[in-house]
Amino acid sequence: MVDLDARPPATPFSERTGLLGVRVMEAINVSLFEVSKGRVGGTIWGSPVVLLRVSGRRSGIRRTKPLLALPDGDAWILVGSRGGTTEHPDWYRNLLAYEAQETQGVISTYDGQPLAAPVVTWAGDHHAPVRAEVLHGEERERWWARLVAVYPKFASYQQRASDRLIPVVRVTPVH
Repeated sequence: MVDLDARPPATPFSERTGLLGVRVMEAINVSLFEVSKGRVGGTIWGSPVVLLRVSGRRSGIRRTKPLLALPDGDAWILVGSRGGTTEHPDWYRNLLAYEAQETQGVISTYDGQPLAAPVVTWAGDHHAPVRAEVLHGEERERWWARLVAVYPKFASYQQRASDRLIPVVRVTPVH
């Protein structure tokens, strides 16, 4: 039997081809989640899945990503694993661009238009715009341990990610 956790870091080609399969599965998950109001695709490994809608930092195009999430009061804890690839996921970089726009007035879309606020949908049809905070230090490590307990493959993803520290992000609804 092959130990999949012992695989070496992915090559750029294998990362691209693997991500294609992930995108297809994500599209199916998002569709099922939305049609069933979260009854299908609303949990994975006993933890909630949220849909994160975020605008592209260059294109401004709104995309939806299904993400495993741990509740933190009114907020959600998300992990930017991207399957252990060497680059951060686009949704994470897009959240950072939105936060820069809000705090520093930096607008990065190709046409100079401001990015729309990110939105999280959970439990079917509950949704709210959110603010993102990247966790660091002890707080990140505490949430990382909880995320790995829910989905142990996150630990092997961190090994495969090489020098990239997989980000842990808190998204908090803006009321």
